[in-house]
Order: sequence, then structure tokens, then C-alpha cells
Amino acid sequence: MIDFDNLKEASHQQVTDGNRRIASGSRIISDATKSQTYQIFRRAFREYYFKYGKNIESPTEIKRREFAFRYLGPKGEPAGMVRHLAFGSVGEILATALREVPSDLYCSNGYYRFPTYPMQEKDWLGADLIFDIDTKDLNLPCKIDHSYFICESCSQVTKNRQGLDRCHSCNSQNLALESIPCKTCLDGAKKEVRKLLLILTEDFGVAEKDIRIYFSGNDGFHLYVTDPNLHYLDAQARSDMTGYILGKGLLPETIGVYRKIRTNEGQKRANNDPEGDPYNYSARYTDDPHIAHSKYKERENSQNNFLVRFPRSGLKYGWRKRLYQQLGVKDPFGSKLKNIVQEKGGYYSFKIELDKLGKELGVNIDPQVTMDIHRVFRMPGTLNSKSGLTKIKCTDLDSFNPLYDACLLSDAETKVKIKTPVKLTLKGQTFKIDETITSLPAYAAIYLVCKNLAIMI
Repeated sequence: MIDFDNLKEASHQQVTDGNRRIASGSRIISDATKSQTYQIFRRAFREYYFKYGKNIESPTEIKRREFAFRYLGPKGEPAGMVRHLAFGSVGEILATALREVPSDLYCSNGYYRFPTYPMQEKDWLGADLIFDIDTKDLNLPCKIDHSYFICESCSQVTKNRQGLDRCHSCNSQNLALESIPCKTCLDGAKKEVRKLLLILTEDFGVAEKDIRIYFSGNDGFHLYVTDPNLHYLDAQARSDMTGYILGKGLLPETIGVYRKIRTNEGQKRANNDPEGDPYNYSARYTDDPHIAHSKYKERENSQNNFLVRFPRSGLKYGWRKRLYQQLGVKDPFGSKLKNIVQEKGGYYSFKIELDKLGKELGVNIDPQVTMDIHRVFRMPGTLNSKSGLTKIKCTDLDSFNPLYDACLLSDAETKVKIKTPVKLTLKGQTFKIDETITSLPAYAAIYLVCKNLAIMI
């Protein structure tokens, strides 16, 4: 068994401490209870890896990867993370998991010449391109119905409601928000996955066979792009890519709407040409469209401060196609686009409208995850200590049910103390729990403890 007193410190902070939710508020939980939690978790997780260890996927170029494990301490507290590990095969990883029973197993997206060296000495060779879609970022209306505030000072749990900013028990403002995703949340995440698939295949030309979809094991999905040509993108290139996917910085010029600027050259042209326009068109813009609009709206004829010119590269691809379809413009030579811009109030007001459309049509990905070329990700086929569910490959997005297909822990009866009335559905069974002390299948009990909504007894 691993020596919990001599764990290496994590050298980076990219990985969220999923175990903190398990042990937060431990000051009011007895050592015996924490030890009981540790033993139950250890037994359940070892049983999983003994039974389903074959599900752990071996990453490509495994010998060039950095691996990391996170552990629970002997009293259930988070004992830290071990990073800069290396393995020669997935069999070695499984043997370590069975022996040491980590709460979480991670693998780097990066490829390194020296994966066990400190980060600045690893010699980066490339990194998988990975996208993260999480239900918490969707801000769906249903979220408030199945989320809870947990006081990290006294472990008090309060049903989420508007305006709650402190614990009613100890008056602390140190509150963590925890959610049990419902079908609507997960369907919303699936919708974002489909949008991302469309952009990757149509706009970036990624082949469908080079995209793998995984349920993260908690609240969302990870998409891996396996095309090796994209592994060499640096952090800046990935930042540009995420900005495009998010729909940020869209300009009216994208669809052929240019702002007019009065210039001497334009005035001369108008004087020499009866049909000339004393305005020139420009692609220059102000970074803050609200400031730009406030300044421009004072000018005369602001509704006509633009020109519409058909983009020479056509309308069949990318955001140009997407925006034309959303605006209902079928003929770029017709008057509909001009009328829409005028109705919105001119160039700058139309740009604000495009910002809104970008947020609506773009994909809700976490840009920091994709940009980070040194990040460690949970290994496919391993357990997520934030839920007790498995990070699992999704082969059919439509039929995939994360709360059933990824629920692989045993159904052994486990007694828990519930901190608040809660309702959840796992493995096709709905649990509506009002009693303070109850017995649940291990997969449901561990799920609630991971969410800090229950404790083992």
C-alpha cells in the first residue's frame, strides 16, 4: 500500500481536486466515519478495477506520456496527487491500480521525450487535441432544481435558491455549488457535442473516424481528435481554434457588411463619378462594440453607415454559411440583408447582434482545457471520484445514457446518512430519499458521498 505521508506535490493545478468534495466539512465528521468512507471506497474501487480493468484504454505512444494518480488518505481525506509517472503498458497501470487503489488515474495529453522529468525539462513533442463540454457551463433553467450549496466550513447542505450567499448554520460565505445532472442537462451537453462535431468536420475538415467521444464520468463529455497532424498545434493555435468554435469576435464583414468611413479619396471619387459614394468601406472596428455603438449613434444617418458587398469566397462554408442561415438570408444580392442591418440600427448595432448570434450558435466548450498542452486528463475506462461513475467511450450519442451506461460499481447494500432530501436516477432506478439514514446500492451511496450530499455510517 502506498505511503500516504510521502506523496509528491502536484506540480500543476490544472486538475480539479475532486476528492475535496468527499472530505470537505470533515471537521464535524468523526475519524471513524472518515475511515469507514475510505474503506468502502477502497473496496468498491478495487472491485471495479478487478472486474472492469480491461476497459482502461491504452493511450497512443504510452511511453511518451506522463501519468498521475490521486489518492484518498487513510481517514478519507484527500492525500494529494502523484505526478510525473511513466508506464510501459496499460497492464502496468492496472496492476498499480489494483495494488494502490487510487481515487483517480490521469494521463497527459502531451507527448514528452522525458515524461518523468520536471515540467520544464520534459521536452514537449506534441499533444492530443481535446475538448471539454460540461453541463455546468450551459446554465440551463433546470439547474437550480437539482443543485445544492454545501458549506465548506460546517458541511451544511442547502437547496439551491436565488440570493443565497452564506450558510444558514454557521454564517460562512465559503459555499460550494454541487449539482446532480438531470436528463435535460445531459441532453443539453449532447446538443453541444453535435454542434462541435459539425464544426470540426465541416469547418476544419476533421474526419469523423478521427474523433472519439467520451462521457467524462461526471457532468459532461470529452472529445478527442486523433488526427496526428493536429497534435503539433501550440497553445496559441489552440486558443485561436477555441475562439472560432465559441463564435467569438464575429464581424459584420464576415457576411459582407462593411462600415462606411468618409474619406477624402471617397469624396473625390464621388465628385468625379455621379454614382460614386462619398464613403469608403473598411474592415477596421472597435474592440468594444457597445462603446463603438454609443459613439456612432450620435452621427446622422447611422442606419445607413454600411455597405453590403457579396463575399468573393462565397457563402457555403463556416460561420458565413451559419449566419446567413440563421438570419434567413438566401440571396446575398437581394435586399433582405440590407433591411436586417437597417432594422438593427446600422453597422455597430448589427455587430452587437452578431455577438449574440455567436454565443447562441457557438459551442460551449471550456477554452482553457483545449489550450493547455500540458494538462492531465482522466484515463478512459477509469472511475471519477467526483461521482463514482466511469469515464467511458460513447459510440452512439443518441442512445447513450451516462447515468446508466457509466454506472458500473456494485449494488451491494450500503448504509449512508443523507444530508438533505434528494432525488436521483442511476442504473435505471429512481431514488427519492427523504429519510436521514437509509440503505442504498453501493453505486448510489458512493455517488451521493462523492457529491458531498451524504456520509458513510
